Amino acid sequence: MRKKDEKNTPGYKVQRIGSDVSTLSKWYSSTTGSLSHCASWIFSPKDKKIYKNPAYEKTDEKQEDVFVYCTHGTADQPTAFQKMVNYLIDEGKLPQNIHSIHLMDFKGRYKGKGIKWFAEQLVEKILQNNHKRVILFGHSRGGLVNAYMAEFLAAEYGITVEALFHFGAPFGSSYLAIWPLTLFSTSVEQMAPESKFLADLNNAMEKSVLKHYFYVAGQDIIVWKEAAVAKHYAVNREKAVSLSQDSELPCEDTESSRECCVIIMEKHSHISMMTSYEIVADVRENIKRSLTAPEKGNSDTREHDNPALMEQPPIEEVTITIHDNAVIIDDYPGCSSSPGSSL
Repeated sequence: MRKKDEKNTPGYKVQRIGSDVSTLSKWYSSTTGSLSHCASWIFSPKDKKIYKNPAYEKTDEKQEDVFVYCTHGTADQPTAFQKMVNYLIDEGKLPQNIHSIHLMDFKGRYKGKGIKWFAEQLVEKILQNNHKRVILFGHSRGGLVNAYMAEFLAAEYGITVEALFHFGAPFGSSYLAIWPLTLFSTSVEQMAPESKFLADLNNAMEKSVLKHYFYVAGQDIIVWKEAAVAKHYAVNREKAVSLSQDSELPCEDTESSRECCVIIMEKHSHISMMTSYEIVADVRENIKRSLTAPEKGNSDTREHDNPALMEQPPIEEVTITIHDNAVIIDDYPGCSSSPGSSL
């Protein structure tokens, strides 16, 4: 029974990938994917940090190329994104104005630095490369680094962020960010429950006009599912899409009635999600949406030449309750009120 000071508010849609598989299949995918990711620390080439887009083509001298930057998480390596990047470029279906994909290699790792420290390095690297338009991929803490950079630093340095893809990023904190770990790492402290850093970041994102996509691991025990989404942003994005679809005014957020900014990978864990081929088509399509506006009456830009990639995961509505400035997910199967998971 709801209290008087609680109120329902429109939620946001979620798209599920792999929701029809068995528990054994989920365990297998999350376990083997995690092992594969860890193996990349040893066996993947450490010196390869730039991947050229085979579909790149300079069609116009005025064309502004787009560059993708990948930011890894806490205690991870630049190789964290290698498998995903290889999947994305292997079929040569990225937009032709994407020039290359860059894996960030940060200084000061394992020295307890804060998220702003890494965000400033990201800006520095982009400026060194003289890149103006970027798309940002971030895993775990890397998603927070990218979001901070995009919301607080990019405009100041003349960087246009076309879209951000967050994979298991703890916008609602991680219950594992606790004492004594917070004593040794500023970034861990910033990911803790009731963190001022997260509050400020989420407040900025609530008003954001940037395109954020949240990829949530269904079997994640490091960042709970309900904590991997900047909920106020997702709700406002849903309202903007609904408003634009109900009006005759042009709006760039009318790309597709099936577009979701929250994608749940049901059978993957915090680590294994980085090795999944299943999300490649979805990531690629969201990249296309962020860079191009489809023709009126033709909002479906799926890859029709590959039936396996045309399957559209179901879209569900998530309802939420606002109570004392906290956001509680009501209709989110598999989620529970976990420590530090509500914003």
